[in-house]
Amino acid sequence: MQRSDSKWRQGGVLNEEDAKKLNLINVSESDRLPVVITHDCDLLHPNEEFIEVIVGKKIDKPNSVFKYARNPRCLHIQFTSPADQKPVYLELRFSNRKLVSKDDFSTLRQNQTVLDISEDDHRILKRWLAARYGRPVFPDTFERYLRLKKDGKTVVQEIAKILEPDQSFISGVFFDLGEHRKAELNEGDPYYLNIAIVYDDAYGGKIAREASEIVAQEIESLFFDVYGSAEDATTISLEACNAVAESYMSLSDLRKVDHWRLEYLSLEYGSSGNYLQTGEMLG
Repeated sequence: MQRSDSKWRQGGVLNEEDAKKLNLINVSESDRLPVVITHDCDLLHPNEEFIEVIVGKKIDKPNSVFKYARNPRCLHIQFTSPADQKPVYLELRFSNRKLVSKDDFSTLRQNQTVLDISEDDHRILKRWLAARYGRPVFPDTFERYLRLKKDGKTVVQEIAKILEPDQSFISGVFFDLGEHRKAELNEGDPYYLNIAIVYDDAYGGKIAREASEIVAQEIESLFFDVYGSAEDATTISLEACNAVAESYMSLSDLRKVDHWRLEYLSLEYGSSGNYLQTGEMLG
């Protein structure tokens, strides 16, 4: 495979014929399309022997839970058909990763992608790929406290319910546990928590700010209901929950906090019960 003139780049999509030729999909899997996830530099580097792909599945419309790299195991992302510019949505799951030798790739008749990906969606893809291996782990005790219940639902599930209507505006939920970021605290010693609901002020403007402020208020009320006031809490003491514009988040701020993502699978994805959930911090 010629490294210098290859047209393949991260986010490139193989057509059905080539996917079958490489044994990436079966004859009956016409709704599957492999997406190249290897970094562009590795695609061109002579010492890299393999190209990594994820076999994506076509879906009618994306689920907001899996958009914008919110879930580290599953991504719903938009591509575009070059022929008619219509959107094509694919579901990517890390469990569907496959390696293909560059020599086998060189036998493909069409050395180009069958679907296009926008710059914004490519950034989302890269963020999702990086989050898979870069997410930090918070204390088990803190995670256990997040599974305390209110009216039969865990705090994680309640947060999911609060975030759902406005997820298109919210860039991320960031937790700051200060010096107890990695500590397993004893019973009765609360985690002091600050939450930032970060919104895209360039994309959503005033609507995004107002929606994020409502989300912050509802999450604050939830924590006070479940854990008590900041002064009385014995598990999680929420000191503040504020809506913050992306443009106000500095590099110094990001070093102090962790990006918290809801990671749960509904019955549609094979869980037993209403939810199989874990709260995960992603950097």
